[in-house]
Amino acid sequence: MREAITIAVVCLAACGGGSVNVDPDSGHESDAGAPDAASRDAGKADGGVVIGEDGGTITAGTGVLEIAIDQDRGSVDLKDLVNGVKIERLHLGVEVPAGPRSRVFTTVGKKFPCTEGGFGSAVTFSCSAETGSGFKASVTMTLDPAKPDVLGWESSFENVSTSPVTVRKFHPFRAAESAGSSVFVGDDPAKVRVLQNGSDGVVDFYVFVNTGDKPLSDPEQNALLSPYSSYSSGSAVAYDLASGASFLAGFTDFEWAIPLVAMAGNTASMTEMWGEARFPWDVEIPPGKTISGGAAVFVAGTKTPFDALERYAGEVAARKQIALPPAPLSGWDSWYTGIGDDLTEEYVRQNADALSEKFLRFGLASMQLDSGWNDTWGDWNAGGGFPSGMRAAADYVKSRGLTPEIWMAPLSAAEDSQAWLDHEDWFLPKDVYGDLLMSKDMHPFDLSNPGVIDYVRTLGAKIGEWGFESVKMDFAYYTLLSVLPPDPDKTNVALYRNAIREYRAAVGQGVHFINIAMCFPNYGLVDAFRTGLDTWPCWDGGADCPDHGGSGISAPGIKPGVRMAARRYWMNGRIWWNHNDQLFFRDISEEEARAWASVASLSGGMISLGEDASGLTSRQADIYRRILPLSGATARPLDLFARETPEIWHMAQTDPNEGHVLALFNWGANKDLTTNPYTDRPDGPPVTHSIDLASLGMDPDAEFIGIEFWTGQVIPSVKGTFVQEIAPHTSRVYRFVKKTDKPAYLSTDRHLLMGPGFIKGASYNAATRKYTGTVRTTTEHTQTMYVAVPPGFSDIFSQIDGVKDPSSGGPADGVYFLTFTGQDNDWHTFEVTFNQR
Repeated sequence: MREAITIAVVCLAACGGGSVNVDPDSGHESDAGAPDAASRDAGKADGGVVIGEDGGTITAGTGVLEIAIDQDRGSVDLKDLVNGVKIERLHLGVEVPAGPRSRVFTTVGKKFPCTEGGFGSAVTFSCSAETGSGFKASVTMTLDPAKPDVLGWESSFENVSTSPVTVRKFHPFRAAESAGSSVFVGDDPAKVRVLQNGSDGVVDFYVFVNTGDKPLSDPEQNALLSPYSSYSSGSAVAYDLASGASFLAGFTDFEWAIPLVAMAGNTASMTEMWGEARFPWDVEIPPGKTISGGAAVFVAGTKTPFDALERYAGEVAARKQIALPPAPLSGWDSWYTGIGDDLTEEYVRQNADALSEKFLRFGLASMQLDSGWNDTWGDWNAGGGFPSGMRAAADYVKSRGLTPEIWMAPLSAAEDSQAWLDHEDWFLPKDVYGDLLMSKDMHPFDLSNPGVIDYVRTLGAKIGEWGFESVKMDFAYYTLLSVLPPDPDKTNVALYRNAIREYRAAVGQGVHFINIAMCFPNYGLVDAFRTGLDTWPCWDGGADCPDHGGSGISAPGIKPGVRMAARRYWMNGRIWWNHNDQLFFRDISEEEARAWASVASLSGGMISLGEDASGLTSRQADIYRRILPLSGATARPLDLFARETPEIWHMAQTDPNEGHVLALFNWGANKDLTTNPYTDRPDGPPVTHSIDLASLGMDPDAEFIGIEFWTGQVIPSVKGTFVQEIAPHTSRVYRFVKKTDKPAYLSTDRHLLMGPGFIKGASYNAATRKYTGTVRTTTEHTQTMYVAVPPGFSDIFSQIDGVKDPSSGGPADGVYFLTFTGQDNDWHTFEVTFNQR
């Protein structure tokens, strides 16, 4: 079932004017001054935002969110007026080295004068305070009644002293217990769940869901080396299982670091919410220099955490002015087929022929030449398996109607490459994580070197010259795991983002661009992004996948792929098209393959075939065909915060009519995230799902009819609650429509989404008793369309133009069917005349 999600953030009362504030983190003491003389009449409305002032405190609200800016105490209170979320004494800070430890200087207790501005209906407040560290911290807050659940927060830090200041971190926002802040979530933090987005900037391949009662972890702790870190990469959303409110804090823009968001607490309350940007080394900031603290948003007052996540992704897209291709690519990838590095042009041709014959008419888009086409890693020339060259390979793929795609890792090189042998000065030493994740003979480029950037452009230009129309970049994150001389203008992330831009420009803007790993640094730079590790043909990964390696949280397999598709579903179609990696048939059962194909389709992102296409059986090919073409439409994993591997996915549809796709799974072994600590569910027994239809937005008083996609099982009637038992390692995907007094489109067995992209304009004319619309056919493929029919209706005539051998029948269990074989890939008119008693 969908679960309501809540965050109530409660705050301590602010100290009175004139008192002394001490932040124990910083040891800094300052006197709070008297209130400003200027005041505003409470309740004045500017552009839809209600603004008031009482002494030195400015209040402003949208009706959903309200802020109170304490200009005397250097902090901001935030309230969610819908769900009761509160944060008190939100502030900014600067962290400087102090011997082996560090010291934090904040805006708390400082004069924090603000000026009001705005644009359109939005109102802004720009406030700043000298922190006592030599830096003035500034923030511009934006409230817009057009987005009443979003508070914009854009910060900067200026060295206003006359001397350089050595800095370790900046805190663009901070609600710390040590500064008198407090963040309460519901009545019991043990019931709070915090969804991260990777952790510590490095652990990107696993997304944790933490409990709200875990204390703030050591900032130097990294989940590569320990099982827990508070620090999420870029954003985090928390929700309370008990009350149903959610709260999200996330950065929408940051150029020089991977910003981190921490939400943590203890058994009494959630007491910490940190946003911070770390330098990998202590860096000296000269006087007069300003460092950006990036742009962030706080999202609260939404009905569910899904709304918050999707709102945040939309804010990133707007900030980055992201314009995506109209749909994700489906494809094939040589690496996973078993050929590995032994790829040859003959193998490519063989599979191009098979892919074209078996899948092209169903909507297959691309074919990727993965590792093995090349000579040495770092030089990127055609290898021995491609004597005709890469242009010939791309041309052949195109001749078979597919988009040619190529894999390349252009930001690193191996020691046997000419790039390394000729230019050892082009490379950087690895940091501790680089040593851990890179092989000994692999080295990251120094992206601050102009010669390296010229070389990266040259590698990108090869793609366009060879005629490839899609490129998948890999292992680019190696450059983020290298050691650079301390320079605030030349950080790993800033240089990385510049190199990606330069490479993509050289490839050509018309070329579809995919990247892998380290999500946040790629925001706004790519068309598609692989959100997790390699997926291999095994169910659980780890010990279940002995032929493909992996262990622990990095284990490849179907279920880890599902987990990542669910926990990053909200990115898809907003920030980029998620790449869900590979679909398999070998080494797993047919039901398991259907389950993974169902998630791949419902989550809406890219998927590729990881099999030798020439060896597929007709039943295996049919599974892939029935999720093609990929639409990009994205379902919500409703039990995202309840199960480690979500088992309830929902998609509301308005086209071709109002309907609801509900997918139910049994992944076998799973974890129950509603307990604290989490508890294991064993593999083996069936799982019974009980779904409150009202939680899906369905009329609780109406009667619905449904059909299951894979089996064709009709659900003649359901009202209020849908209960279904699902066998282990199995999926069932249903489409429900409301029962009415006239025929209504129910489903097609052509595509798993059962409607969008295949049926349009379907309607019933009571005067003529005709049900008409248009249907998309597939050449030489037989499909069946299902129509929900009220009692007393029977068909007397059916026809579809441009198809062979149409047949019809029913109604049985309230469902009429029309079966036909397409002669082309086009839209055709259907018409069913009913007899009504």
